[in-house]
Amino acid sequence: MKTPQPAHKAIDWHAVLGPVLAATEHDPRAVSPLELEALESATFAHVRRAIRPRPTLPMDQLPFASEPVPWFQRGRFIVDTGIPPPVRPGAFLHYAAGDYYIQDAGSMLALALCNIQPGDWVCDTCAAPGGKSSAVLESLNGQGILLANEVIRSRLAILNLALVRCGYGNHLTTNLEVEELRQLCGRAFDCVLVDAPCTGQTMVARGKQSMAAFGAVQIEHSSARQQRILRESAGLVKPAGRLVYSTCAYSFAENEQIVQDFIDGHPGWRLSFVEGLEAWQSPIAEGCYRVWPHRQGCSGAFAALLVNDADTTESANLNDSLRRPQSLSASQRRWEPLATLPQSVDWMPGIDSGQWWRSRDQLHRFDAHLPAAWIETAAVAGINIAESHSQRADSNTGERWTPSYASSLLSAETTDLPLLELDDARAIRFVAGEAVPYDGGDGRWCIATWRSRRLAWGKLTRGTLKNHFPKALRQTAIA
Repeated sequence: MKTPQPAHKAIDWHAVLGPVLAATEHDPRAVSPLELEALESATFAHVRRAIRPRPTLPMDQLPFASEPVPWFQRGRFIVDTGIPPPVRPGAFLHYAAGDYYIQDAGSMLALALCNIQPGDWVCDTCAAPGGKSSAVLESLNGQGILLANEVIRSRLAILNLALVRCGYGNHLTTNLEVEELRQLCGRAFDCVLVDAPCTGQTMVARGKQSMAAFGAVQIEHSSARQQRILRESAGLVKPAGRLVYSTCAYSFAENEQIVQDFIDGHPGWRLSFVEGLEAWQSPIAEGCYRVWPHRQGCSGAFAALLVNDADTTESANLNDSLRRPQSLSASQRRWEPLATLPQSVDWMPGIDSGQWWRSRDQLHRFDAHLPAAWIETAAVAGINIAESHSQRADSNTGERWTPSYASSLLSAETTDLPLLELDDARAIRFVAGEAVPYDGGDGRWCIATWRSRRLAWGKLTRGTLKNHFPKALRQTAIA
């Protein structure tokens, strides 16, 4: 007999929401005391599933019904037909092929405020697992720069995977504290996204946080850290640039209070109203926005847009002083610039633009506009093109380089690569990690595709396509 689980302790919403709740008597934008029961119930319930399709994907090619996320039109709520079993968006070949990213609709609120345009230089200071960063990269459409930074090193792998699936080559990932990032880059960015570490109160239903997230101790701890991160992140923003601050917390102390305290202490910065998002504006601060689970059907989220109107001369001088990284000794250097590609990378034609750097047994490509000092000093990865399997790690001569997953997806720059189209049955086997029967030339590298979507590299050997689909993305149950 299953032991019944104890009911959760009621949340002190008055303490958590503070003036956000106190201001609600006649303001439909805020949560009234009469809604608290519904808010608490929704906080512990599963929310509507949502995805973010690739911008070029026609909506009629999605394998399930969907409807727009009102605050971010590129996002889609999955429509529940009421017919079991429920839709599992991660169980389709379309997902393996990168047609969409599974993302809570609440986290898309910050993307609406970023309003990324092609050519922007963007920094995501707290980027893992990569939902917002990959959306930024798609919005850049190959023009501009994304620096995706993640402080927790163990989260870099999932971040890099999310970025390379976009198929662009204009990003750099780093593993720095925000203070170090500011010292390295200075005021280099048109937009800085601060998806701040927080109590994670909106994620208790997913089992990622406990009820302690609603306690005063955790809120106070998170608030102090958020103040520091926001203050340092502001030093990355160009004059007239924008900073988007977001959390997945309900508490006033982690949201409106953080940005208002920052504005009060930093002359020249202001909160900025976003046209079209009036329905989700905070009742107590223009330029701040909230979505709620009991109203919008997504996890709760907060986001604010701040603009740097500070004096341009002062900003430029600060920028010059901060862009001088410390020189690395020979023993400290991880990256070695390469003038040309190794001759043995003959399976990768048509991709000679950009910067080529070697990191031990990996070959990475970086955007041509990235400062070399950023790469040498702080890069964890760009686009990992190939890996060396030679014992002679100090020389390109005689090395055997094999292609990496990322190089198969650089669709905009590599149009003459050998493609091998798979039917549905073979594609299902391929994304599950199996070798696939296929007649063809022995020893030939090619890119497996499905309905013209690139999946990954494979190698034809004796009538078999050997599988190089990443283990982290393999799907064994396809709908």
